[in-house]
Amino acid sequence: MGDVAALLGVVQSTATRLVEPLVDQKCVRRERAPEDGRVVVITLTPKGRGWAEEALAGSLRWSEEVLARIPGERQAEVIGALESLVEAVDDCCSGSADEMSCGESAQSCAR
Repeated sequence: MGDVAALLGVVQSTATRLVEPLVDQKCVRRERAPEDGRVVVITLTPKGRGWAEEALAGSLRWSEEVLARIPGERQAEVIGALESLVEAVDDCCSGSADEMSCGESAQSCAR
C-alpha cells in the first residue's frame, strides 16, 4: 500500500480507505506478498481492468474533443502550456500531501 499511497500523493491510511471500496466491488484484489507477508499487493481484476480501459478511452475521447475545438495552428502551443503547467504542479506538490514542497497547505494540492 505504500507504493499506492506514494503514487496518489496521500498517506498510507488514506490509500487503504480508497482501495477498500474497489476490493468490495471486485475491481481489485488485495493479497499479501508471498515473499514478505508485511507487503500488500494490489492487482486489477478483469472487472477492474475493464473499468480502467473504459475510463482511459473516455478520457482520451474527451481530450480529443476539447483539442479539436482549438484552431490547428494553436494546438501545439496549448499542449506545450499544459505540459508546463503539469510540471509546475508536480514540482509544487511533489511527495505526499503531508510533505508539500511549496508553501501551500496540503489541501491546495489535494484538490
